[in-house]
Amino acid sequence: MQCGKEEATLMVMGFLGPVTADVLWEDDHGLIKSGTNYALEIVDSGQSAKIKVPINKAKKGNAVIALKVNGEIYWSWHIWVTDDPTNGSTYKSFNNIKRMKADGTVEPIPDSDWKWMDRNLGALTSSMTSSDWNRNIGLLYQWGRKDPIPPLVTRGNDFYEVSGSVGRIRHRGAKNMTGAISIDDLRKFVLLSSAEVSSNIRLAVKNPLSLIYVNKDDNTGQAYYNNNVNLPVNWFGRSTSLPNNRLPELNLWSDNAQGKIETVYNTDDKAKPYRDKSPYDPCPNGWRIPSVLVANLASPSYIDDIRIDFSPFGVKTNTAKNIFETNKYHIVKPTDAGVPGFMTGFKVYPNIGFDLSAAGGNKWGFFQEQDS
Repeated sequence: MQCGKEEATLMVMGFLGPVTADVLWEDDHGLIKSGTNYALEIVDSGQSAKIKVPINKAKKGNAVIALKVNGEIYWSWHIWVTDDPTNGSTYKSFNNIKRMKADGTVEPIPDSDWKWMDRNLGALTSSMTSSDWNRNIGLLYQWGRKDPIPPLVTRGNDFYEVSGSVGRIRHRGAKNMTGAISIDDLRKFVLLSSAEVSSNIRLAVKNPLSLIYVNKDDNTGQAYYNNNVNLPVNWFGRSTSLPNNRLPELNLWSDNAQGKIETVYNTDDKAKPYRDKSPYDPCPNGWRIPSVLVANLASPSYIDDIRIDFSPFGVKTNTAKNIFETNKYHIVKPTDAGVPGFMTGFKVYPNIGFDLSAAGGNKWGFFQEQDS
């Protein structure tokens, strides 16, 4: 591999091609100190090759940098420049949470190893009430994808753009599209007959800023499982080795239960351990996506009866979710009168989020509302 300042030649998957790196997009112009056309420098060679990503320390924000061969994206990385997000809650909804080590042994997760970030991925502040509250929204993800999608609108309904080698990208609702394109124009549509997991994952890797949808073969609209409009076909399509009802076993974000459903799943001993995070987990090094401790049954007529405490976001009750909702335990009231003990102390900020820092005697932290 011969390295230049902005371009190198590398044997990739059996062919030679110019290898480059650039800033695909950034949500604060100049966050990454890049060169002409957002180029980044590649240094060293072979397995020691590195992309230099100089940060403007006067700014905060998000960016995605891309490694390209012959101008085509082969991998990308999310750069998140923010305050230290590690001072979050240590709340556990289920006390006996376990993890599986590399050698297959299972052990309890010590309290000292369990912590939440104090903000959503990509958020620039953890506050819901300070002057910069509108920067706490974070980023959006299609389940199982490693790359974020910027919402392009803040909590205060102000639109913003991202810019980089991909161009200037704005929300469909932005009033001024001069010199920019709508993020909708980047969408990728795959016909159902061609929507296979490995090819769609490859499509996702090569198009980090594109939302992916599976359409009917006649291209008249989105495809659905069993023609049920409540069950759109997942972006990753279908598998040649798994029937549709077992697609959760693809486990792209390292689900605890690996997508495997058991007949009896609401007893304490059925809680599954955390496992190694997958390469598609979008969290930074040392962090991972939280997971429900058992798999849920997904079908056209399913009833969600998973225990509330089996959800990492749940309250400390082994009540099933459908019973919990039937009894209206999930409704936050103006006062704590008649509210279960585990639901007391909630503070609600409409269209912003929930302050659960003193909920039911537990420090849950803050839950930000996230638009889709």
